[in-house]
This record gives sequence, structure tokens and C-alpha cells, in this order.
Amino acid sequence: MLGESLEIFGLEAVFLCSAGGDRDPRNPVRGIYLECSQCIAQQMERGANGRPLVDLRAVLTDGKAHSVDSSDMAFQTAGALGLKEAAKSTQIHLLEPVDEVAVLVADEYVGAVMSDLSSRRGRVSGTEPAGNGRSLVKAEVPEIEISRYALDLRSISHGTGSFSRSYLRHEPMPHSLAQKVQATAEAED
Repeated sequence: MLGESLEIFGLEAVFLCSAGGDRDPRNPVRGIYLECSQCIAQQMERGANGRPLVDLRAVLTDGKAHSVDSSDMAFQTAGALGLKEAAKSTQIHLLEPVDEVAVLVADEYVGAVMSDLSSRRGRVSGTEPAGNGRSLVKAEVPEIEISRYALDLRSISHGTGSFSRSYLRHEPMPHSLAQKVQATAEAED
């Protein structure tokens, strides 16, 4: 079984069979494919290192059914072991949630707010006037970076700013931060 990561982070999996016979219901390869794909989906939920796996493409390259050794459990075990082996040899990206943030602040504090959002690994997507000497700053910021943003915004804007946020998508975490998170998780285990 071969596994490869997808570049699209849409939280899904793709299962393919290149061993032939996957369309013929009488062919044992179809049964192997179905059992392995179900097990891989279950194993993806359990994950590698305790974290669910997403955006995976698994390809069944070969398979045989034997009257003595072939069973649902054997194929499920093969699928789980294949996924674990593929996870060891594939670069896995740790994903983090990214929020869309809208900050309403007095015009005099727009620069400070934009600078602060950038220092939090945020990407400012624009500003627009909100009237009465106020501006709306829009940005995409990793969720972990704005966990205490209400307090920090109050300090930056001298108590005059407000913000809202909503989940936008998941994105790969920078490699250096992912290593720290993994090291912390391993130390806790």
C-alpha cells in the first residue's frame, strides 16, 4: 500500500485501487480494497501520534485472498498497519485553525493594530473606513495567536477597540512550531 499526502487541506481522504479487479464484485481484490479502505478511514480518525489524519490518498497496489488466512479482521489489520507504515515514511503536516478577524479601532491606532496582528503570524487583508474616525482592519490569524487578544487590543487601543473572529480554515503550522508541539506531546506521553 502506498500513501501520499495531498496539497489541498480539505479534510478528506481518497482511496484508490491500482491492483485491478476493483470493479468486479466477484473478484477478491474488491473485497480486500473495501475492507482496507474502511479500516484506513477508521485509523485516520484515531490518527498518528494521537492526532487525526486528513487529506490522505491511499492506493492499494496488490492483494490476494486466501481461503485459510483471509478474513475481514486480517484485511482491517493490513489496512491499519499499512497506514501506520506510510505515516512513518511520509512528511506529515500539523494543521492549525485559522480565524478571520475584524478589528474596529480608532484611526490613530490602525498602524499599531496592523503591526500587532502581523507579529501574531497574521495576514492583514485590508482596512476600510468605518466612519466617525474609526477603521475596520481585516486579517487572517492562527487561532492560537489570538487566545488573549481582547486584553492586548484593549492595551493597544487604550480601551477603544473591539474585534470579532470566526473560523476560516485549517492551514499547515510552520515547521518550527510543529516540532515544538510534537516535542511537547511526546513529553506528555
